[in-house]
Amino acid sequence: MGVDFIPMGGRNVHGSKYQSSSSAAASSYPDSYYINHPAPSPNHRRLQLLWESLISLGILAGTGLLICGGIFGFRYFDKWMDSRERLPLFWVDSVSISNFSFTNGSSSPRVLIDSQVQFTARNPNLLCSLRYEHIVTSIYYKNELLFQSGLPPFSQGTKNNETYLVAEFTGEGNVVDRWVLDEIDREFGKKGSIGFNFWFSSSIGLCNRTSTDHTLEVLCKDLVVGFPSYDGGPGRLIRQPKNCLVGEESYVR
Repeated sequence: MGVDFIPMGGRNVHGSKYQSSSSAAASSYPDSYYINHPAPSPNHRRLQLLWESLISLGILAGTGLLICGGIFGFRYFDKWMDSRERLPLFWVDSVSISNFSFTNGSSSPRVLIDSQVQFTARNPNLLCSLRYEHIVTSIYYKNELLFQSGLPPFSQGTKNNETYLVAEFTGEGNVVDRWVLDEIDREFGKKGSIGFNFWFSSSIGLCNRTSTDHTLEVLCKDLVVGFPSYDGGPGRLIRQPKNCLVGEESYVR
């Protein structure tokens, strides 16, 4: 039918040699295409692994130095913060009043009182101790001084050392204007309680200094004391106040 049969031997029926198109195409590539590149030598491979290991170690070492530097820097900053001189903290624990009255028959009555105020002082300094001297404690009604007394000197150690103190007010206090008594009468009649302010003042020595050239002033506001009756029965603190105000200026003036 006019179609030449090409046997497996590579010749056609006419006896001529046959060359496939794929063989002809392969012969057209340059000889360099078929050259096999040699595998890297073991020494080259070991050198490459060594460089990779050194780079990894360098990264790890740099990361470690950054972490250590951050830790030491934070600890140094924290120590520096604690080494600064900080004012102490004060708060009132309890107030008891067994007698609270005024002298009669005068336009300027005198306070008669028998009371105890228990309070706590805390030194927040890590490295700085405190020394208190020339201590004066006072009870106020609003801004009017009712009674004043004192406390003996004391010292405080570091690291949140706490000192529990009791200020006692007994006997005759200050002479006040008549309007103070009238205001106290109105407050008790309306609420069944009376609000007082407690004031603490002292010279203070910081960080083991022998001289106490700083004046510390503390105000504990809104000490609400409830009484079963105005002229009888002990009064007790019925509202726990927040931490007292502490500074080097008087808040009760």
